[in-house]
Amino acid sequence: MAHQWQPTTMARPSWCHKCEGFLWGLRKQGHACSFCEQLACSSCAALGERCPKLMTAEGANLLTNMGIQKAGAGDLEGALETFAAARRLRECTGTLDSTQDGARLLKNVGLAKSTAGDYDGALKAYSEARKVYTKTGLMNTPSGAELQRCIGLAKARQRNYEGSLLAFTEARRIREKTETLRTADGASLMRTIGEAKIEHGDLAGGLEALEEAVEIRRSTGTLENPSGARLLSSVVAARGDCRDLHGALQAYQEARRIFEAAQTMTSPDGALLLHNLGFAKRACGELPGSLEAFTEALEIYKSTGSLESLGGAGVLRGLGAARTDAGDVKGGLEAFRMARKIHDRTGTLNTVDCARVLQGMGRAKMAGRELQGALRSYTEARQILEQIGSMRTNQGALLLSSLGQAKKELRDLDGALGVYAEAQQIRERLCSLQTPDGAELLMHIGTAKGMRPDIAGMLEMYAEARRILQYTNSLGTPQGVALLENFGDARKAQGHLKASVEAYAEARHIREVIRSMDTAAGVRLLIRAAGVKAENGDVRGALRDYMDGLEITKRIGTYESREGALLLADIGNSQRALGDVDGALDSYTEARLMHERRGTLVSADGAGLLMNIGLARGARGDLDGRLESFSEALNLYERSGSLETVDGARLLINIGGTKAKQRDMVGALEVFCEARRILENSKALETSTGAGLLRSLGVAKSDLGDKDGALKTFLEARRIREKLGTLESAEGASLLMNIGIGAGGRGDLDGKLEAFAEAWRIRKRTGTLETTDGALLLNNFGNAKKEHGDLEGALAAYGDARQIRQRTGTLESPSGAGLLTNIGAARMDDGNLEGALEAYAEARSIREALGCFSCPEGADLMMHVGAVKEEQGDLGGAIEAYTEGKQLHESAGTLETKQGAALLDALEDAERLQAGLPRRAQRAKFGC
Repeated sequence: MAHQWQPTTMARPSWCHKCEGFLWGLRKQGHACSFCEQLACSSCAALGERCPKLMTAEGANLLTNMGIQKAGAGDLEGALETFAAARRLRECTGTLDSTQDGARLLKNVGLAKSTAGDYDGALKAYSEARKVYTKTGLMNTPSGAELQRCIGLAKARQRNYEGSLLAFTEARRIREKTETLRTADGASLMRTIGEAKIEHGDLAGGLEALEEAVEIRRSTGTLENPSGARLLSSVVAARGDCRDLHGALQAYQEARRIFEAAQTMTSPDGALLLHNLGFAKRACGELPGSLEAFTEALEIYKSTGSLESLGGAGVLRGLGAARTDAGDVKGGLEAFRMARKIHDRTGTLNTVDCARVLQGMGRAKMAGRELQGALRSYTEARQILEQIGSMRTNQGALLLSSLGQAKKELRDLDGALGVYAEAQQIRERLCSLQTPDGAELLMHIGTAKGMRPDIAGMLEMYAEARRILQYTNSLGTPQGVALLENFGDARKAQGHLKASVEAYAEARHIREVIRSMDTAAGVRLLIRAAGVKAENGDVRGALRDYMDGLEITKRIGTYESREGALLLADIGNSQRALGDVDGALDSYTEARLMHERRGTLVSADGAGLLMNIGLARGARGDLDGRLESFSEALNLYERSGSLETVDGARLLINIGGTKAKQRDMVGALEVFCEARRILENSKALETSTGAGLLRSLGVAKSDLGDKDGALKTFLEARRIREKLGTLESAEGASLLMNIGIGAGGRGDLDGKLEAFAEAWRIRKRTGTLETTDGALLLNNFGNAKKEHGDLEGALAAYGDARQIRQRTGTLESPSGAGLLTNIGAARMDDGNLEGALEAYAEARSIREALGCFSCPEGADLMMHVGAVKEEQGDLGGAIEAYTEGKQLHESAGTLETKQGAALLDALEDAERLQAGLPRRAQRAKFGC
C-alpha cells in the first residue's frame, strides 16, 4: 500500500526522506504521508513507494477508519476499495480472522455493502465477522449484539422477515445477558425490532417494541435528544397503523417539543415527523389534519432545499393520497406526478417507494373513473416490485388488492378474484391477514363474489372482515366505513332494507366522528342511504339525506357537477313520492338548467332526468305531457347512444307504463317487448330490472285478457328473483302481489290469498310492510278477503293500510284516496252507511286538494257515494252524485268504458226509481 501523500507547508528546515533533498525553499512546501508522517519532495512522492506503517496491523486499522470516513461521506465505492485494501493487509498479517479489529473491518464492509444495496454481499461479510466474533469470544458482548442487529437489518431488506426477527431476538438476548438492553444502543435495537415487526404485519408487536424503546430512553435520560425524537416519530406512524389517533398525537407533541428545543423542527427529521403525523391522521380518517401536516412537511423540504429526495417524494405521495381521499382527485394526481419526477431525477424509480407512488396514482385515477389509466399505473408498480424481488411482501399484497379493484371495476371478475387470491396467499404466508389491510382485502374479495353473484360468499367475506376490524379496534376508520357501506349495499341487494339502513347509518356516524362527511364519498354515502330509505317507505328520511348531500356539495364546491344534478333529480323524486309534484318539478327544472349550463343534457343522465319529469307530469294527471317528456328522454338516449342500455330499457318500461295508464295496452305491450329485447341483448334480463320488466309485461298481458300469458310471465319473473336470491325483498313481495292478482283473474281465489299472504310475510320479515307498497299490498289483501266474504278481515287489512299511510305521510295521495274508497265500500257492505260516506268524503277531500278529482277515479268515487245514498233512500242525493260522476267521465273522455257504462246504468235506475218505475232488468257490472 503506497504512501498517502498530502501537500504540506514546512514550518522549519526539512529534507526528503528518499533523496534527502532540502525542502525549505521559497514556497516552503513538500508532501507528508497521512499515515507514517514521512516527508518527500514532489518527485519522490510521485514514485508510489510503499508506506511501512500501512504494512502492519495498525495500518489496517488506519485503512478501516479511512473507509468508514468515506462511507460516512457517501463515497461507498471508495470506502469498499479502502476496506478491500485493509482486508488484503490483514490477510497478509494473519489478523483478519483472529482479532476484534478484523471483525470490525468485516462488519463495516457489510454496512457499506448493505448501504449500497448489496444485501447478499453484506450478509456474507457479516457471516465472516460473526465467525471471528465467535472465535475470539466476543459474540456475547455489546459488539456482538450490534452485529446481530446489522444481520437482522440486511435480512429485512431482503424481505426475509422471519430471519431478521430471529437475528434481532438474538441481539436482544445478548443485550439482556450483558445488561446493556437498557441503554441508548438497546433502545435503538428495540426501535429496529418494532419497525421490522410492523413491516411484517405485526402491528401490535411492533408498537409494543417501540414503546419499550421509548421507556428505555425515558428511564435512561436519553429521550430528550434528536435520536429520542426520531424514535417518537416512529411511534406516531405505528400509532397511525393501529388507528390510535390519540396516542399518535401524544407522541407527536412530545417529539415536536424535543425538535423545537433543539431547533431542528425545520429539518428533514421534523418534516419526517409531520409526514408520519399526516399518515396517522389519514389512516384514522382525519383528512383536514392530514392535509395540514403533509403541507407543513412539504414546506420544510422546500425551504431546506431537500425536496429532491426520497423524503420529499414520500411527503408528496402522502399529500396525494390525502387529497384523493378528500375528493381532490386532480390535486392528488398532481402530487403523485411530482413525486414520480423526483424518483426519476434521483435515480430511484426501481424502488418500493416509487412503486407506492404509482399505486397511489392508480388510486387517484380510480377515484376519477380513469380505470384503464389506473390499471396501467398498478401494472407498472407491479413490474417494479417483481424486478426488485419485493412482490411477496405486504406492500405487494396491497398493490395486488388495488390491481384487483381495477379489474373488478372493468368487469374482469375472474381476473380480479385471481389477483385477490394471490394477495391473500401472500398475507397468509406473512401472517398479516388479521390486520386492517387484510380486512380490506377480504372486503374486496366479498364485493367481487357478490358481482358473480355469490351472495353467501360475499357476506361470509364481509363478516370475517368486520371481525378483524373489530379485533384490531379499526372499525371506526375509513376501512370500517368502506366495509359498512358495502355491507349496506349487500343487504339492500338481498332485500333486507332495515339492515341496510342501519349499516349506512353506522357508516355515516363514523364519517362524522372522523370528519370525512364533507367529501365526495360522504355525498355518495348519503345518496345510497337515501335510496334505501325511500325503498323502505321512509321517503321523508330519504329527502333529508338528499338535502344533506346537496348542502355538502355546496360546501365543498361540487354543486355545479354531475353529482349535484343527480342529487336535484333525487330530491325531485322524493318530493314527487310525497305528493309535492310542484316541488318536484322545481327540483327537476333546476337539475335540467344545470345540465344545460354544463352541456351535459344530451346524456344518459339528462335522459333519465327527462324521464323523471315525465313521471311528475303524469302524477298531475297530464298523461300527454308525461309522454311528451318521455319522447324527449327517448330522443336524448338515442342521441347519446345509450338507448341500448339498461337505463334505456327502464325508460321504455316507463313509456309502456304510461301507455298502459292511457289504456293503450297494445302499445304498452309493444314497448315492453322492445325493452325486453334490449335487456336480453345486454344480458341483463335475469336481473332485478329484468324481473321488474317481466312484472310490467305480465300486467299488460293481463289487461289485454291474456291471463295465462300474464301468469306465465309473472312466474318467469319469480324464477329470476329466486335465482338471484331477491324474492325475499320488497320487489319480490310486489311480484307476489301481481301473481296473486293473476291467480284471482283466473278464478283461483285461494291461490290469490296464498300469494298475498306470502307477500305479506316477506314484507314483515324484511321490514318493508310499513311502506307505501306495503299499504298497497294490504289494500289488495283487503279486497281479496272482501271477495271471500271476510268483511272483518278486509276492514282489518284496510285499517292497517290506512295506519301505514298516515305514519308514512302518504294518506293524502291518489293511492290514499283509493284506499279510503275501498274502506267506504267495505263499510257499506257491512251495513255502516254513515261510516262509508265519511270515508268517501275524506277520499274526495284528498283528491280535490291534490287536483286529481276530475279524473276517472273521481267519477268512480261519486258512483260509490251515489250507491250509499241510494241505499239510504236518498234518491235525489244519489242522482246528484251519479250526475257529477257522469260529468267527470265526460271531461276525462272515459264515459265509453265499462266503468262509465256502469255509472250511466246506475243513474238511469235511480231516475226510474224516483219516477216510480222499477229498475232495469240488466245493469252493467261495477267493481271497486
